[in-house]
Amino acid sequence: MVQVERSGAWPQPTPPRRAPGAAERLAAAPSAATDESAVRRKADQALVDRLAARGWTGPEYVVLEAGLLERGRRTLHRWITTGEIYRRCFDKGRPLQGDQAERTALRERLDERESVVGEAVTLAWHRFREHALVGGDWNCDGGATLASYFVGAVLLAFPDAHRRWLREHRREPEPLPADGLPETAHGTGPAADEVFGDAEHGLAAAEELIARLQPGIGPERCRVIAQIVYGRACGMSDAEIGRVLGISADAVAMRMLRFRGTLDAGQ
Repeated sequence: MVQVERSGAWPQPTPPRRAPGAAERLAAAPSAATDESAVRRKADQALVDRLAARGWTGPEYVVLEAGLLERGRRTLHRWITTGEIYRRCFDKGRPLQGDQAERTALRERLDERESVVGEAVTLAWHRFREHALVGGDWNCDGGATLASYFVGAVLLAFPDAHRRWLREHRREPEPLPADGLPETAHGTGPAADEVFGDAEHGLAAAEELIARLQPGIGPERCRVIAQIVYGRACGMSDAEIGRVLGISADAVAMRMLRFRGTLDAGQ
């Protein structure tokens, strides 16, 4: 028997408990992406701790470096070809210079794109290693995985590499007839002396050679190409030449390909 309250009002029935909707369940549940990121960041932290204990050497370090460099290259190539790189750099307060023709050249010419991408990624890695890894700027509580942190470093390094590429691109002359480089200039070791003379005057002789092969070449580009040619003639690897010039081995190779291309086009 249902009792009546003293006030005379019937008791109000308790409303049935409503099952939470999909939106409420989603809001209450932890994000799967957040969970995955946290797991990856913890794994990254464990890796960084191991690498630090080993003095940043060993197979794991080599694998990390190769993986991040490849990630950076793929990302930059995609951003350049889609044009997204210009928006991202603008959002970072570092807008890129260049007219539409220069942007088109960078987007459509693989050799040009490889050159600037290689420089940007190499520069980003040096900064990332010094500050994020060895310096301890990265940590798992910062919200970014090692990979995403490195991609951010690549983005910040790109404007510097792009400015250098733009200077060289604007100074690049029209292809002119040439006899090509002497075979000894592509050789190694003592063959360099046959073309350039002794080491003291070798670089100056190399610059004269490049200027003769391609009249009108800008002084900065002439100097860079001469250093690459002379370095190769002396038996240096592209990686060793790149360390002297502050660019990557890929960038060294791309510069020589571009230079050879202008010579071949003029023949």
